[in-house]
Amino acid sequence: MLLFVLPVASGRADDQPSRVPAAAGIAATQRSAANPSLSSANQSATAKKHIDDLIRQLGNPRFTVRRAAASELRQIGPEAFDALHAATGDADPEVAASARYLLRQITVRWVQNDDSPAVRALLREFDGRSDESRLSRVQDLANLANGEGLAALCRIAHFDRSPLVSRRAALAIIRPAEHAASTTPIDPEVIERELGDSMRESATWLRRYLEQLRDPAASAAFWDKLVEEEAARLEQHTDDTSTEIVIGLMWNLADVHRQTGNRQAMLGVIGRMVGLTTEESQSVVTDLIEWLMEHQAWDVLDEFLTKHQSSFEQSKRLLYYAALARARQRQADLAEQLAEKAAQIDPQSTLESFLTARDLEEHGQFDWAVREYHRAIDNQQVAAPEAILARIYLGALLHDHEQHQQAADALDPLVKAVQNEGRVGQLYAELLRYYRGRLALPEADAVAARFHYYRGCQFRDAEDRERERGELELAIKFDPTDADVLIAMYRHPHEDASWRESVRQRIRDLSRRFQQEIDENPTDPTAYNQWAWLVANTEGDYQKAIRYSHRSIELIPPGAGDSAGASFLDTLGRCYYAAGDLKNAVKYQRQAIEKVDYMQVMHRQLALFEKTLAEKQGATQRAPGGEQAAGSGESD
Repeated sequence: MLLFVLPVASGRADDQPSRVPAAAGIAATQRSAANPSLSSANQSATAKKHIDDLIRQLGNPRFTVRRAAASELRQIGPEAFDALHAATGDADPEVAASARYLLRQITVRWVQNDDSPAVRALLREFDGRSDESRLSRVQDLANLANGEGLAALCRIAHFDRSPLVSRRAALAIIRPAEHAASTTPIDPEVIERELGDSMRESATWLRRYLEQLRDPAASAAFWDKLVEEEAARLEQHTDDTSTEIVIGLMWNLADVHRQTGNRQAMLGVIGRMVGLTTEESQSVVTDLIEWLMEHQAWDVLDEFLTKHQSSFEQSKRLLYYAALARARQRQADLAEQLAEKAAQIDPQSTLESFLTARDLEEHGQFDWAVREYHRAIDNQQVAAPEAILARIYLGALLHDHEQHQQAADALDPLVKAVQNEGRVGQLYAELLRYYRGRLALPEADAVAARFHYYRGCQFRDAEDRERERGELELAIKFDPTDADVLIAMYRHPHEDASWRESVRQRIRDLSRRFQQEIDENPTDPTAYNQWAWLVANTEGDYQKAIRYSHRSIELIPPGAGDSAGASFLDTLGRCYYAAGDLKNAVKYQRQAIEKVDYMQVMHRQLALFEKTLAEKQGATQRAPGGEQAAGSGESD
């Protein structure tokens, strides 16, 4: 048990209690609170003075006085946090040491009644986590949609014991998003309420940020001075700042200059940010290019790319981002030249071609992505980890673009290799464990199922229905849980009644299996989504599919990324389409594409929904009396 013991400055063993006990001050505060003649401001001032008095008593020569003051400050709790934090820099070392100790004893109520389930989950046992874990939670809160994590971030900025975590929480609100559409909505009342009277640096930053929102030009001098101070701290290697904090503050200053049209100042700040970026970590540079593209700051982007052209030409990833920028500027020839140069640069690290290809795919650059996936595959053994990952992702990309034969060809060499229990099979099992939760890798049997599914799609396009059926049957043997295979079997125009009934039975069996997973783990969104997708594309209770799809979206964990939300919204669109509610089908499909716009299957589904809705609306207008045609739906 850790005992709270402070040095006895007087050295006396016969200390007597103070004639004016510390408890008397809190009693006076309670009497003030009960007296309606005192304003709330007076009550607050009285309480604050009492806390200040208690803090001064932490340096009293009498041990009993110090102990009583410390005990009462602990009882007061978070209301004393700000004053104690300020006292950690007190000239009296005994007061400062006691304040630091007491700050660790105060229990902060991190979860509030109006917090959402997602916020509650992220703040659960927040105090007991390491600094690194709390910083991870800060990022997850910042990633929540529609400003859901704003109040919690302010709470962390106010109360977290670590200056580093406190500042990072404030910066999660202040720092501009790379994508303009994902900027966190700011409610000044929430910020002021959560910060209270806090005078911590992080609280000061947030209040200045509120002023910036009202008048960006007037705030430039403050941020410029703060950047200089924080950069000096970084050079001194103090533990209350970091490169990420300095870059975040610079990013906000650059945004202030962007809003006020100060092009040269903006370029200067961006240059300093790049100077803080190491060769090993180029994410700041790529994020800056994304940000400039989002805000269409083309003149600044031109000068930025020109200035750093020589260094970009040494990096495959940076040169591709320069190509992406030129493509966004509709400079197609220049974009292709840069992309071709990037393709010729040898990878400088493991998985660089694979990761670059994924990045290009997500930016909608199909040809560039395919080329880099092949770069990761060519001249490597099937067992090479990068080649394995590239084949799986390349197959999915080609399938999405309806190049089914090429998709199957990409997987063909891998299928038998990962199926056996030899070295490649063991390696693939290790990759599955290592990348679980980070990459979408199927189990070994599911790789084979995807291969036969892609072949089935190839034969379907060739109108070779018998070979299509054979490939689908092979696929479902390898992975009976692959809903896409069952959907393709359901839609197959085979006239064999017994075969069709066997497909329906498989669908019923799989939907029961998903339902069992839901019953056993009702907070996992995946099974809800799988049930809804299977039923909405075949047959069953479409209204239940809609309910389950909505539930899956509600349960998406914080920080899951846009791809999960887009996939689940895509399912919801299909559920409404199956139920005949075409307006909602279009509505939610568009929301899916807003999150992830490079998936071609989502665009094809939206085109189908819009076409069907237009046809229904046309039929309604042509109908006698203009009655609403069945299935036109109403947007909820």
